[in-house]
Amino acid sequence: MGFNNKYMVSVRCMTYNQSAYIIDALKGFCLQQTSFPFLAIVMDDASTDGEQVVIEDFINGNFLLSDISCKKWETEEAKWIFAQHRENPNCSFLVVFLKRNLYKQKQFKLELIKEWEDKSKYIALCEGDDYWTDPLKLQKQVDFLEAHNEYSLCCHRYKIYNQNGGNWEDGHVNECLFEKHPEGFSFDNAENINGWFTVTLTLMYRRDCYDSSDLKYKYRCDVHLNYHLLKKGMGYCLPFMGAVYRRCDSGVYSGLIESEKVKRWCRIRGEMLEYNILDTDLRNHVYFGLRDYLNNRWVYREEFKVILVCLKSFYKTEGFWTMLRAVWKFLKSYVYGLKTKKEMYSDGSTFIFYTYCQL
Repeated sequence: MGFNNKYMVSVRCMTYNQSAYIIDALKGFCLQQTSFPFLAIVMDDASTDGEQVVIEDFINGNFLLSDISCKKWETEEAKWIFAQHRENPNCSFLVVFLKRNLYKQKQFKLELIKEWEDKSKYIALCEGDDYWTDPLKLQKQVDFLEAHNEYSLCCHRYKIYNQNGGNWEDGHVNECLFEKHPEGFSFDNAENINGWFTVTLTLMYRRDCYDSSDLKYKYRCDVHLNYHLLKKGMGYCLPFMGAVYRRCDSGVYSGLIESEKVKRWCRIRGEMLEYNILDTDLRNHVYFGLRDYLNNRWVYREEFKVILVCLKSFYKTEGFWTMLRAVWKFLKSYVYGLKTKKEMYSDGSTFIFYTYCQL
């Protein structure tokens, strides 16, 4: 495949300061055995740990560097490398070395590579600290989606490696479902909201089911992508074990302290519900998640904001008065907590504990 040709799949790999792990991800792309051409787009977000050197050394050691097979150029935002793999003729890489960190400009980063992803029928995802293990991963997912037009996405099982502890953990969150459905299973948006069948490194979706206008959220992540893709079609979880999710301090989510994870959940789910206020499945998911936090853990301003959004969603429904009573109990417990008991996390941050906020 040449510089301007189309691909069946574009693999999107966003990475930042993952020099210790990125080689595993790159090797996982190169080992893919496919009957079609695919393009791995690796975007380094101006890393400061030497990751750009690691990636460039990998390209120099494993890809064709002739003028025909390798192109290098520079723009205002990035340095670019396009190259074809020496031994895998279906594998091409597009490496994007950003000149400044664009972590808070996710949509802009996607716009930079849009013309390349538009060459593909399907998009697959893998973060720089995760990696693929099955050489037929892409082939299996493409074969499924080609045969089932009613599905907008598919995923598969995975393992979890705890980098800090050096041990393996239980993998897919719904592993028990494969006992009943060894051939895999379908799921819709309502089931995915509560069951969470996909993680980034296992996902493949139809590019024409993606609409960037659906994802104009301030707190944007893969939750939103899955949610809107499943509005366009069903999802399917394939039974093969095809990847490793690395749990480590450098992970965007796994590296957060517990209190920040709670705040992140509230910001993301609250904003999602605000933009999709009539989605009863999403509303119930947010409501029960809030109830768990309020009854058993801690309360932040973020949760109070989500409660108000939930109340708005429940308006003119049977659950409105239940939610209103929850707000009243929340307010009482908030005042009570301020007057009585402040606790400290092990990381030093403060939370307020409530003893009778039972919704």
